[in-house]
Amino acid sequence: MSEEDFKVFHGIDRMLFTRLVIGLGRDPAESIQLMAFLLWLERTARNGVHLVDQVLSLPPQSVNEVADEAALCLKCIENEHFPVVFVAPTLTKMISSLVSPVDLRRNRVNVLRGVNKCVNEVCFRAFDDILRLHRLSAGAAPTAVVSGPMQVGSTRVSSPTKKGEVMEDKDRAVGEGGGVHPDERTIFLTFSKGYPISEQEVADFFSRKFGDSIESIQMQEVASGEQVLYSKLVARSLRALETIVRGGRAKYNINGKHVWARKYIKKKSSSTNKNSPSSPPITAAAAFSSNP
Repeated sequence: MSEEDFKVFHGIDRMLFTRLVIGLGRDPAESIQLMAFLLWLERTARNGVHLVDQVLSLPPQSVNEVADEAALCLKCIENEHFPVVFVAPTLTKMISSLVSPVDLRRNRVNVLRGVNKCVNEVCFRAFDDILRLHRLSAGAAPTAVVSGPMQVGSTRVSSPTKKGEVMEDKDRAVGEGGGVHPDERTIFLTFSKGYPISEQEVADFFSRKFGDSIESIQMQEVASGEQVLYSKLVARSLRALETIVRGGRAKYNINGKHVWARKYIKKKSSSTNKNSPSSPPITAAAAFSSNP
């Protein structure tokens, strides 16, 4: 599977990781472990429960609470004297149909090995560009970001990584376009009159459906109280653009509201307005953050 297809496949996982790290400002190293833990729970379940999707549907404060509880649960599992009962009401309720705390303790070594495997085989590959985006949005300040491979708990699979390192991949950078001008990678969205759609709704929908395929979002500028009728999205690649517009004009449903997508065709500017400044695009860091 190509890198782009892999990221599209893990689109929902990427959206939750983005919300944890960029939207809620949580520690990236810890968030990778939390995501791996949730993915491991999903994989070991036999009842088809989509745990990541459940967490993603919660309001930001509840997502934060679940993340805190999952971090506590992991710490308890890493401890040989793992308590049968721990204070994590929300997470316990969500995973009760998947596994019990007693099972986690009984299979402690297998749990940690499974989480490590998800970290190294899924999370690093699926979230590498989001980690770089986090560093860029933070002004390249030192932060607790990780570089693979890594280990959780005492079941070490490789040497530990140092905090402050960021995964660097020279072949894929944030804002990738393969040298193609942004105008050639822009998607034009039109909305139905009488059915207002917010920037956050657009960001959430395309992130959930296509993963991290959008570089920036620019909504129509309107007066206060007026409805936004169109938006421009800059795709990260021509392939992402073609996937979204489906070769021509595509129709989507965002929270019950119809949206049409097509390739943006820039109008030729006259000499009088050719050099006039345009509104800056909204960065992905802002577009895909959670509402406070």
